[in-house]
Amino acid sequence: MRWVFLSLVCLNLLVMVWFWRDQAQAPDVSPKIDSQGQGLILLSEINPKDLSYKTRKATQDNITEERCYSVGPFKDEDDAKFLGIRAEALGFNSEMRSLATGGSIEHWVHIPPLLNRQQSLQLLRELQGRGVDSYIITQGELAEGISLGLFRNKKSAERLTLKMQEMDYDVVIKEVLRGEKELWLEFPQVSALTEAMRKRIVGDGQKLDWMLTDCSNSK
Repeated sequence: MRWVFLSLVCLNLLVMVWFWRDQAQAPDVSPKIDSQGQGLILLSEINPKDLSYKTRKATQDNITEERCYSVGPFKDEDDAKFLGIRAEALGFNSEMRSLATGGSIEHWVHIPPLLNRQQSLQLLRELQGRGVDSYIITQGELAEGISLGLFRNKKSAERLTLKMQEMDYDVVIKEVLRGEKELWLEFPQVSALTEAMRKRIVGDGQKLDWMLTDCSNSK
């Protein structure tokens, strides 16, 4: 029995030595931590002021992207195209657009619409026979009326009206607003168009204005 016990003890010792040698020779597979690397930052550690600033900055950038610089007005399309080519050589794309400006009021002297075309033709022949320049209005709310003239000068319109009324014609004056449009060049690169760059694009000797407008393709 003693030999059996000693044999078991020796066998256990051999097994322990064998496992100890295997563990000593095994490679270290534990993850290494870079002491110089950046650690994770919790949301609770972020300064709320910094977060709100970034949010505001992103909002401002989106607003800026929806605005464009427009330069003008140009006398004709050739002048606008020439400046567009000059800007393209400097790396800026542009698009020609027309902007509505304040219109002018004109005074339309006319005879109100008659019942039908036959009556209009009869009155037209009568007026032309008396040497009055006139024509039949064929479209709009004054169709079948007789136009006697369109005047920018209100006094001129009033003089003609008085003359026709003295000839026993029913004549009235209608004010008409004539809208006017100007040619401008539109640039979407707002942030890159500094004051110095805008002056460089226009060059010397040209009296053109720059202004921020809504982009023509914005919704």
